[in-house]
Amino acid sequence: MSRTGKTYQRFAFADKIILTRRDIISQQISVEENDVAVVMTHNYFDDYNIIKFLLPTKISYLGVMGSKNRIAKIIEDLNPTKTQLEKLYSPIGLDIGADTPAEIANSIISEIQAVSSKRNASFLKYRSQPLHQKYDVQQKQVITPKQRLKVED
Repeated sequence: MSRTGKTYQRFAFADKIILTRRDIISQQISVEENDVAVVMTHNYFDDYNIIKFLLPTKISYLGVMGSKNRIAKIIEDLNPTKTQLEKLYSPIGLDIGADTPAEIANSIISEIQAVSSKRNASFLKYRSQPLHQKYDVQQKQVITPKQRLKVED
C-alpha cells in the first residue's frame, strides 16, 4: 500500500486531508478567521515555511509542536509582530500532566477550545462568574433557590 493510502486510513474520520509541500502550501490552503492549525513536520524548514505562511493570516490559533529551542529559532528568524506572536502557541497544550498520545491530544484540544472561547483555562471550582452565558430572563423562567424549595415541598 502506498504512503498516501496509509495516510487516508490513519485519518479515516478527517473531513479533509491535504498532502502538500512547503513551497506550494499557499496554493492549496486558504485560512479563515476562526481556523486553527497545529504544525509539526520534524523538519525545521518545513515548519518555518508553514508558520511563515500562516502567521500573517487571520488564523485564530497556531500551535507548533517541537522543542522550545526550535520554535525560539523560528521566531527569531521570522521576527513576527506582536499580534502574530499572540496567536502562536508553543509548546502547545494545557499543563494537565499529559504523557500518552491521547492525553497530549486532549491537552491540545482543550487549549484550542479555551483560546477559541476566549477563556483562561483554569479550575472551574475557582470561577466566580457563571459557567455559561446567562439566559435572557424574558426567554427563560428563572427560579430562585427560595422558589425551588417551595416547588419541592
